[in-house]
Amino acid sequence: MDIDPILKAAAAKAGGQLFHILAVPATDRTPSGGASSEDRKPPDPRDAFHGRDFACVSWFGRQYTFNATQRAVIAVLWGSWKDGTPWMSQDGIVDAADLPPGTRLKDVFANHVAWKSMIGRGAEHGEAVGTYGLVTPSKA
Repeated sequence: MDIDPILKAAAAKAGGQLFHILAVPATDRTPSGGASSEDRKPPDPRDAFHGRDFACVSWFGRQYTFNATQRAVIAVLWGSWKDGTPWMSQDGIVDAADLPPGTRLKDVFANHVAWKSMIGRGAEHGEAVGTYGLVTPSKA
C-alpha cells in the first residue's frame, strides 16, 4: 500500500506511529467537494458555446464579447448555424434581431475582432452575395 507523503512525514514525526487514518475519496479533496483537477477536463477548444445572453461566446477556442446590439445578431446567426443553414440575408438577420431596418452588419461589428474571423460574408465563402453567417475556423 502506497502511503501519502504527508502521512508518512506525520508518522515519522510521531515516532513512527499513526493512530488514525481517515480515508477521503479524491473527489472530496477539492474545496468545493467536486472532482479533482485530474478528473476535470477543459472544454474541447474545437467546440463552440455561449453564455445565456450571448455577451460572451467561445468560438472554437477563441473568446469574444459583444454589446447588446451585437448579441442580438449573434443569437440569430447562432440559431441559423445550429439549424444547419448558416447563411442568412442581411435583411433577414436585421429583422430577426429586431434592429432598425437598414442596419448594416459591417457597422454593427465595426472594428470588432469577430468580424471576418467568426462572422463572415457569404460571398467570401462561396455563398450568395448579401448573406452572412458564422464561420468555423477551417473556413475562416
